[in-house]
Amino acid sequence: MFGVDRFWGSGPVSRTLFSSAFKKFYSAGAQGKTLFADFARSESGNVAIIFGLTIAIIFGAVGGAIDYGRWLTARTQTQNAVDAAVLAAGRVLQSSGGDTSAALEAARTYYRRLKPDTTIDERVDFTLTDNGAAIEAITHSFVETPFLSAVGIKSMPVNTTAKAVLAAGGNSETNLEVSMMLDITGSMSGNKLKDLKLAAKDLINIVVWENQNEYTSRVAIVPFAPRVNVGSYITQLTGLPSSKRFSNKDLKPIQCVTERTGAAAFTDDAPASGKYLGAYNGKTGNSATKDQSNYSSNGNCSDPSSSEAILPLTNNKTLLLSKIDSLTAGGSTAGQLGTAFAWYLISPKWAHIWPAQSRPAPYSELDELNEHGEPRLRKIAILMTDGVYNTQGGTQYSDNSTNAKTISNNSVQICNNMKAAGITVYTVGFDLGRNQLAIKTLKDCATSDEHFYNTQTGDQLRQAFRDIALKISRLRLAM
Repeated sequence: MFGVDRFWGSGPVSRTLFSSAFKKFYSAGAQGKTLFADFARSESGNVAIIFGLTIAIIFGAVGGAIDYGRWLTARTQTQNAVDAAVLAAGRVLQSSGGDTSAALEAARTYYRRLKPDTTIDERVDFTLTDNGAAIEAITHSFVETPFLSAVGIKSMPVNTTAKAVLAAGGNSETNLEVSMMLDITGSMSGNKLKDLKLAAKDLINIVVWENQNEYTSRVAIVPFAPRVNVGSYITQLTGLPSSKRFSNKDLKPIQCVTERTGAAAFTDDAPASGKYLGAYNGKTGNSATKDQSNYSSNGNCSDPSSSEAILPLTNNKTLLLSKIDSLTAGGSTAGQLGTAFAWYLISPKWAHIWPAQSRPAPYSELDELNEHGEPRLRKIAILMTDGVYNTQGGTQYSDNSTNAKTISNNSVQICNNMKAAGITVYTVGFDLGRNQLAIKTLKDCATSDEHFYNTQTGDQLRQAFRDIALKISRLRLAM
């Protein structure tokens, strides 16, 4: 008649309220019928009567529009409040190791801070759903309608819902490949190693979600000291034979490797002739093959020990946590080698080296977007150390030596090439004090200053790993 939608909007709630108001206005019983019958018969004062009725209708419509606007604002504020509340609760649930009471209290706190002050008779319920993989909110409240109360509509309901699906139990609709380089050198002995284990396990518990059917989250672990233990991959990575006879004895190659040299030293090129890793004593190629010091009766490596071999990408949380628990500390800091292996384990160029379930996805998927505009794949390297990179070829040098500076610069070059390939690099220093070379190396390696953590205590180390985990395991609001 004169633009219902203009004043009231076009939704079902709007049309119902408008219809109700006009029915009550025109259907006021016998008195109303007499009024309009008299109006129909009257032949005088038509203009005044029509004007008066029009003013009343317009006043009712404008007043209703104002009430509707207040309702719409309250509904939007309420929805924003519950969205923020369930996301906050999800973060607490992830970072607290599943403390449900703390998570639900966080949800209630956030909601109280953000909810509109125009609602009445309010009730909000936060509950854990999906076997602990999500937090859901349902609100019930009302907005008073002073204008529409003239026609019997005293309030309008504001009912909203929100649901935050946790990456810890669902997924973030992005495939994740995370490699963790963990310093297990001698300086990490005692409480420092305990702190590292707690921090690393926190990250695993957050990042490796339960439902891996559509999107996967996999973690690889690189323990390092003077060398990196590669276990059964030794022949593929060094080119050494699976056994060699010395003095009438068949010996096995020691399963620890050192840095590779030459053109492939700072790349993720697959191991091959001229691109093999250094053997135990630092030699490569034919000279390494002929050197008995690279072999032993069982091939076991003592630095780090056999139980601390690399673990390629896996979503087996039990296996990952067990690997962390098995770590022991000893030896010096081959940071360049550890950095390189953090890259190798998520590089698609090395896919044929690892088991089928551990093979990294192609770099091309980093540029593909899912239906929510998020990358289909993210590759993350986390580099953790408590000191200067001072070891190369199995030989330790002074922290203040030219060799240490060269090793550190080499590590940064590997990081830069890794970042150029599309990998996000986080670095975590632990109890570095004022060691400027170690700090600079980690800062330069990180994707940005925000990706570098300089922690001094065990609590700070654990919080750094949690923060990284939460950044790479995004929560999402279910629609």
